[in-house]
Amino acid sequence: MFYVAVHHPDKCQKCGVCSRSVSCPGEEEAVCYGCGACALICPHEALEMVEEKRKGKVSLKVNGEKVWVPERITVEAALKEISRRLPLIPEEQSVFAPCGVGACWACAVEVDGVIKPACNVGVREGMKVKTKLPEDYVPVRIVGGFTGFIPGEQSGPYVDGVRFAPYPEVCCYLAGCDFRCPQCQSWEISFKGIGNLFTPAHAAKRLTKEKEMRRAESITLSISGGECTLNRPWLIQFIKELKDLNPGPQVHILVATNGSLLTDSYVDELYQAGMTDIVIGLKALHLENFMHVTGLRDRDLAEKYCRTAWDAVRYIDTEYKDKITLGVGFPYNKALNDVDEVKAMGEAIHSIDPAIVVDLQNYTPEFRAKFLLAPDDEVAMVHRTLKDIGLEVVIYKTDDGRIVGY
Repeated sequence: MFYVAVHHPDKCQKCGVCSRSVSCPGEEEAVCYGCGACALICPHEALEMVEEKRKGKVSLKVNGEKVWVPERITVEAALKEISRRLPLIPEEQSVFAPCGVGACWACAVEVDGVIKPACNVGVREGMKVKTKLPEDYVPVRIVGGFTGFIPGEQSGPYVDGVRFAPYPEVCCYLAGCDFRCPQCQSWEISFKGIGNLFTPAHAAKRLTKEKEMRRAESITLSISGGECTLNRPWLIQFIKELKDLNPGPQVHILVATNGSLLTDSYVDELYQAGMTDIVIGLKALHLENFMHVTGLRDRDLAEKYCRTAWDAVRYIDTEYKDKITLGVGFPYNKALNDVDEVKAMGEAIHSIDPAIVVDLQNYTPEFRAKFLLAPDDEVAMVHRTLKDIGLEVVIYKTDDGRIVGY
């Protein structure tokens, strides 16, 4: 099935996000290649992907082999069309295309001699595509938002015993995400396809410069998003570069992730690269709730993502208890995860290790979920529920920015 974007003027609020944040592969020709990036980022759902038949064909050369594919589709769709695997879980020798907006560059291929993201390039007659990248290729992805925070204001939590640690934090945000959360609190980075491309070395220097401006003895270098784990080679090299530029135990390197791709080997590689802290955002425990919170419609994929994140918590707590500081995030708003679901998540964490730090995230009206009500009073009640389970450290942030519970 192929799709084309349809604009609904009655829903459009003329916010301009589709023009300033979407890299449209057909913009110059005023042609839709069906990538879906504009529909993903529109906060008002004024753009919809509808099925459309493709009548014409174009010829490409893929790894030297001539193939015919439907016209007006992306290179990603063309590779799927000729049965090249593009899994949503990374596999050896396969092009991995998780974000769909040209942000993470995990699906990078060579197109007519130039490296481009397969999800964000339209096919053209005579195009030459190579799925194997040159040996000297240096990974890139869109990165932005280099900034600093007071302790605990952003990614947290970090603990010294049971005390919330007073480390200032500098952070960067990696664009692109494999979730489609309707209440996304960082949607303009999660679904953004326009921005500055950084190599790992360039990004490490930029974040280190931000750190040096803070002049702190101890500091956390935080990597967030979007979903920062989508482009594994990029992230591993970035952490290595950060570690080289910032040696010593006084510098913490934290990864904030949804955990969907955190296999045991990925965790091992992150630790070996220099990661010291990790916060895994566990969206839910049960599949239906997980799909509701993440906006994912593929049940098999959602189940895989959910299970992988929970397995990562167990693996890190077992294998890296004294080596990696582990925290987990629980989203709460009664319109998303009700009290029973959050309690079940708390009980599951307690069964793994009651000392794991829980960051109770009170989701506020945002993106396509502006109907949500800020749940401050309810979050305090849920906080007490989680503490009654026996969890040692449960924190949450109030509307006025106070960190409660540590």
